[in-house]
Amino acid sequence: MNSTLNKVLWLVSLTAGFSAVVLFTYFEDLGLLYRVLILVGLMGLSLGVLAQTEFGKMQ
Repeated sequence: MNSTLNKVLWLVSLTAGFSAVVLFTYFEDLGLLYRVLILVGLMGLSLGVLAQTEFGKMQ
């Protein structure tokens, strides 16, 4: 995999993970169910993107 693409995917993964934590912490007016759904969705996106990198393909 291209090294630049690998770095971009890492950045996207870290951004999605960080966004999930920030949204869960600071959006208290949304309600717990919606915050948990957003957290799970963004963490799933983060792990899905991370799985496409060289780190995710190690065996």
